[in-house]
Amino acid sequence: ALKALVGHATSTIEPQVVDVTTGSERLDAARHYPDQDEVDRARVAFPLPVPLGGLDLQLLRPVTSVGGEMEAFAAAGRGVVWNGRLECAVDGDGRVELTGVGTGARFRGLLAFESEPDIGDTYSFCPAPKAAISHPIARVRPVVTASGPYLAGMAWNQVLRPVHAATRRRERVDVRTTVELVGDRSSLRLRMTIDTQASDQRLRLRLPLGLRGVAAAAGTAFGSVSRTPVKVSIRKFPAERPVPTAPAQRWVAAAKGGRGLAVLAPGFFEYEWTAGGDLLITLLRSVGELSRDTLPTRPGHAGWPTPTPGAQCRGTTVVELAVALITADDLAEPDRLEQLWEDAFLPVRAWWLRDYAPVGAERTRPQGIALHGAGLVFSACQAAEDGRGMILRCWNALERPTSGFWRSERPVLRASRIRADGVLLEDIAVTPDGHRLGVEAWPHEIVTVLVTFTD
Repeated sequence: ALKALVGHATSTIEPQVVDVTTGSERLDAARHYPDQDEVDRARVAFPLPVPLGGLDLQLLRPVTSVGGEMEAFAAAGRGVVWNGRLECAVDGDGRVELTGVGTGARFRGLLAFESEPDIGDTYSFCPAPKAAISHPIARVRPVVTASGPYLAGMAWNQVLRPVHAATRRRERVDVRTTVELVGDRSSLRLRMTIDTQASDQRLRLRLPLGLRGVAAAAGTAFGSVSRTPVKVSIRKFPAERPVPTAPAQRWVAAAKGGRGLAVLAPGFFEYEWTAGGDLLITLLRSVGELSRDTLPTRPGHAGWPTPTPGAQCRGTTVVELAVALITADDLAEPDRLEQLWEDAFLPVRAWWLRDYAPVGAERTRPQGIALHGAGLVFSACQAAEDGRGMILRCWNALERPTSGFWRSERPVLRASRIRADGVLLEDIAVTPDGHRLGVEAWPHEIVTVLVTFTD
């Protein structure tokens, strides 16, 4: 069990052991030989006893388990995982049906793998003439990897046998997909371990949403952009054919009324939005040339002609994604999607302090920093060069001006708005208690603040 200090009392938490693997740990010291141990690495899940702000800490101490009954937040069994917000069911083809608990929103046939021959280069995808798209060849048997009560998960294996366009030989791609639901979180985490021995292929994930007549919105570095499906006309573009794919940063989403879905990724990725309302996510491309000059989609070289055997991506690739149900109102407020992304890929992190020795009081000084305000999205936080201050950056995701505030648990002595290069622009008023400073932002404006804390 884990014991935490909450206020002036203590709280005991019974964690869920998700899995235990064997590993090694090395401890180095300046005046001793290194200590190399074989250890058991246990992955556990547990609810936080108190909410944590940015940069905040909570110390949990292991104690003898009391064996108390744990409240169920998530569960898995018979091809289904669910929590208080989502239900995910896997069919025999390895496709997922995602249902919003209490909302009625439902999407079927998600996470369908497709392998398509690619005779292009590192610059451009080019489909092979009259080539068929390959799909998984066998039925799947999902197994429960975590049964709750805090984390529930399932995993299954699939095999694709794509045909190489030039040699006509069948190759092999193995995929292990793991899905997880955490607590009452509103996103489904995906982890795809791809072992490919195929060449000149594009592997994608298809999510048929059935949302015709709407645009897809994709995240960018400091905002978002809406795109309609690309209609390619070969006659209008004889020199270079437009590509139907587009880039996205962190997320891509589509919605109509109360029915919609967002795909979240740790960084940037490629997607395609079709006229039929299907969303396709590129997982990897396998190509063998930096540039080719014989492509029907782009005559002539785009770069230096040289082999790129490493770009065939043979071996194991791990891709992590998340999917969440959304509405058209969420798309109108893109900061909500940014919050979904943070919940999925920037959760509270835990460290095991093996050699921790308490010194005095175990309670740490609060360091929490939080951003409040409709449309405001946290962007960066770093220590100032003088060691006493901190640089905070946010941006406005809306098409209209907005206002909000930063709240710091540690008292702020003064605050100034600065340019991205550090040049001071103006002072910002801080509340008398030193815990709050205002933010005013024009549409899509980036706001950078330098704060200096009291000693």
